[in-house]
Amino acid sequence: MECGLSTNTFFRSPASVNLRYISSAFRWSEEDLSEEEEKHIEKFKNSRLMVELIYTPPLKVVCTAFNVQSRLLRYKRLSFNIYGGVKFFFVPGPDFIDIPYLSKGKDLWYMNMGLLLQLNLGIVAPFADIGGDGIITVGTEFNFCRKRIIKLTRP
Repeated sequence: MECGLSTNTFFRSPASVNLRYISSAFRWSEEDLSEEEEKHIEKFKNSRLMVELIYTPPLKVVCTAFNVQSRLLRYKRLSFNIYGGVKFFFVPGPDFIDIPYLSKGKDLWYMNMGLLLQLNLGIVAPFADIGGDGIITVGTEFNFCRKRIIKLTRP
């Protein structure tokens, strides 16, 4: 789970609240792994699914996005990810705000890409994200499913 604050030229003050669900890391490719790669499979699980909700009070903008992240760089606790997917806007009320990335018709969606820089500190992982549409999000990830190491001993 990730949460943060988003801002952009068409998100008026106050900033939007951003909530995200992040899947567990998985390996995108079906290629066979070498013996060395199989020993350290976690290094090769570099893709995650991201479902995002952006809300601007008082119900000016509601946005959902479905993205796939892929890690480009991992250096110790720092990672650099690229993502892409589709973003849907739900703009209630008659006072439709002009969103420059949407067509002037009734289409309230577009394809989006972005870059995400994240510092992994275990349960908490702060991040900074800038989308190709100019939406900037700063927040943190909470990992509630930390791997637990269980040692089994023979009697």
